[in-house]
Amino acid sequence: MKIQRVTPRELLFFLAGVLIVFLLVVAWEWNDIKDVVSGKGTTDIENIHFRE
Repeated sequence: MKIQRVTPRELLFFLAGVLIVFLLVVAWEWNDIKDVVSGKGTTDIENIHFRE
């Protein structure tokens, strides 16, 4: 089995890709978290039941 050499440029692109995906996931989850905290994540029916 031959070990493939990784050039610094390939490593940089790989790390940049991982970072971008990580930031996208965090941003996506952060919107959900903010909606839940502010109460917008629940529907009006759920809010009515919650108040009762």
